[in-house]
Amino acid sequence: MLFIMMTKDSIGQNLKNHQWKNRVLLVLSNSESNRAFKKQMLQFTDVEALKERKLLVYQIFPDNYLLGKKREKSTLFFEQFMKDKETFRVVLIGLDGGIKYSQTEVLSRDKLFDIIDSMPMRQAEIRRN
Repeated sequence: MLFIMMTKDSIGQNLKNHQWKNRVLLVLSNSESNRAFKKQMLQFTDVEALKERKLLVYQIFPDNYLLGKKREKSTLFFEQFMKDKETFRVVLIGLDGGIKYSQTEVLSRDKLFDIIDSMPMRQAEIRRN
Protein backbone atom coordinates (compact mmCIF):
# COMPACT_ATOMS: atom_id res chain seq x y z
CA MET A 1 0.00 0.00 0.00
CA LEU A 2 2.80 2.39 0.91
CA PHE A 3 4.59 1.60 -2.37
CA ILE A 4 1.48 2.46 -4.40
CA MET A 5 1.07 5.75 -2.57
CA MET A 6 4.76 6.59 -3.07
CA THR A 7 4.71 5.82 -6.81
CA LYS A 8 1.64 7.97 -7.40
CA ASP A 9 3.29 10.77 -5.43
CA SER A 10 6.46 10.37 -7.50
CA ILE A 11 4.57 10.69 -10.79
CA GLY A 12 2.57 13.60 -9.46
CA GLN A 13 5.71 15.33 -8.22
CA ASN A 14 7.42 14.93 -11.58
CA LEU A 15 4.45 16.44 -13.43
CA LYS A 16 3.92 19.03 -10.70
CA ASN A 17 7.36 20.44 -11.55
CA HIS A 18 5.85 21.59 -14.86
CA GLN A 19 2.61 23.01 -13.44
CA TRP A 20 1.99 26.64 -14.43
CA LYS A 21 5.21 26.58 -16.50
CA ASN A 22 4.58 24.05 -19.26
CA ARG A 23 1.91 22.02 -20.96
CA VAL A 24 2.94 18.38 -21.22
CA LEU A 25 2.21 15.81 -23.89
CA LEU A 26 2.76 12.23 -22.81
CA VAL A 27 3.36 9.90 -25.76
CA LEU A 28 3.10 6.37 -24.39
CA SER A 29 4.08 3.32 -26.37
CA ASN A 30 4.82 -0.32 -25.71
CA SER A 31 8.04 0.09 -27.75
CA GLU A 32 10.11 2.64 -29.62
CA SER A 33 9.52 0.69 -32.83
CA ASN A 34 5.72 0.99 -32.55
CA ARG A 35 4.42 2.40 -35.85
CA ALA A 36 1.92 4.77 -34.20
CA PHE A 37 4.65 6.05 -31.86
CA LYS A 38 7.01 6.78 -34.77
CA LYS A 39 4.23 8.50 -36.71
CA GLN A 40 3.29 10.56 -33.63
CA MET A 41 6.84 11.75 -33.05
CA LEU A 42 7.06 12.96 -36.67
CA GLN A 43 4.34 15.49 -35.75
CA PHE A 44 6.81 17.41 -33.55
CA THR A 45 9.43 18.69 -35.97
CA ASP A 46 8.45 22.36 -35.48
CA VAL A 47 10.34 23.07 -32.26
CA GLU A 48 9.44 26.78 -32.28
CA ALA A 49 5.71 26.00 -32.36
CA LEU A 50 6.18 23.71 -29.35
CA LYS A 51 8.12 26.39 -27.47
CA GLU A 52 5.51 29.02 -28.32
CA ARG A 53 2.85 26.81 -26.74
CA LYS A 54 5.08 25.91 -23.76
CA LEU A 55 4.73 22.24 -24.70
CA LEU A 56 7.07 19.51 -23.45
CA VAL A 57 6.88 16.04 -24.97
CA TYR A 58 7.59 13.01 -22.81
CA GLN A 59 8.24 9.72 -24.66
CA ILE A 60 7.14 6.97 -22.29
CA PHE A 61 7.87 3.25 -22.56
CA PRO A 62 7.22 0.33 -20.20
CA ASP A 63 10.50 0.69 -18.27
CA ASN A 64 11.78 4.20 -19.05
CA TYR A 65 10.89 7.63 -20.34
CA LEU A 66 12.61 10.30 -22.35
CA LEU A 67 12.30 14.07 -21.98
CA GLY A 68 14.40 15.74 -24.63
CA LYS A 69 17.58 13.67 -24.67
CA LYS A 70 17.46 12.71 -21.00
CA ARG A 71 16.37 9.10 -20.44
CA GLU A 72 15.22 7.97 -17.00
CA LYS A 73 14.48 4.45 -15.81
CA SER A 74 10.91 4.26 -14.54
CA THR A 75 7.73 2.25 -14.98
CA LEU A 76 5.56 4.77 -13.13
CA PHE A 77 4.31 6.93 -16.02
CA PHE A 78 3.55 3.88 -18.16
CA GLU A 79 1.64 2.14 -15.38
CA GLN A 80 -0.27 5.29 -14.45
CA PHE A 81 -1.45 6.37 -17.89
CA MET A 82 -1.47 3.27 -20.11
CA LYS A 83 -4.51 0.99 -19.92
CA ASP A 84 -4.32 -2.81 -20.17
CA LYS A 85 -3.71 -4.16 -23.67
CA GLU A 86 -3.09 -0.70 -25.15
CA THR A 87 0.02 -0.28 -27.26
CA PHE A 88 -0.17 3.50 -27.79
CA ARG A 89 -1.72 6.56 -26.11
CA VAL A 90 -1.25 10.34 -26.09
CA VAL A 91 -2.24 12.44 -23.09
CA LEU A 92 -2.25 16.26 -23.03
CA ILE A 93 -1.79 17.87 -19.63
CA GLY A 94 -2.56 21.58 -19.27
CA LEU A 95 -0.70 24.28 -17.39
CA ASP A 96 -2.94 23.62 -14.38
CA GLY A 97 -1.80 19.99 -14.24
CA GLY A 98 -5.13 18.54 -15.38
CA ILE A 99 -5.63 16.06 -18.20
CA LYS A 100 -7.09 18.01 -21.13
CA TYR A 101 -7.15 15.35 -23.84
CA SER A 102 -6.34 11.67 -24.29
CA GLN A 103 -6.63 9.23 -27.17
CA THR A 104 -5.19 5.95 -28.45
CA GLU A 105 -4.61 7.11 -32.04
CA VAL A 106 -1.98 9.39 -33.52
CA LEU A 107 -2.82 13.02 -32.74
CA SER A 108 -2.07 15.34 -35.64
CA ARG A 109 -0.01 18.43 -34.93
CA ASP A 110 -2.83 20.63 -36.25
CA LYS A 111 -5.44 19.05 -33.98
CA LEU A 112 -3.08 19.24 -30.99
CA PHE A 113 -2.36 22.91 -31.63
CA ASP A 114 -6.08 23.64 -32.16
CA ILE A 115 -6.86 22.03 -28.79
CA ILE A 116 -4.12 24.03 -27.05
CA ASP A 117 -4.91 27.28 -28.87
CA SER A 118 -8.57 27.06 -27.84
CA MET A 119 -7.71 26.85 -24.12
CA PRO A 120 -8.48 30.02 -22.12
CA MET A 121 -4.93 30.35 -20.77
CA ARG A 122 -3.47 30.00 -24.28
CA GLN A 123 -5.94 32.59 -25.56
CA ALA A 124 -4.65 34.98 -22.87
CA GLU A 125 -1.05 34.22 -23.93
CA ILE A 126 -1.90 35.00 -27.56
CA ARG A 127 -3.53 38.32 -26.57
CA ARG A 128 -0.51 39.30 -24.46
CA ASN A 129 1.87 38.59 -27.32
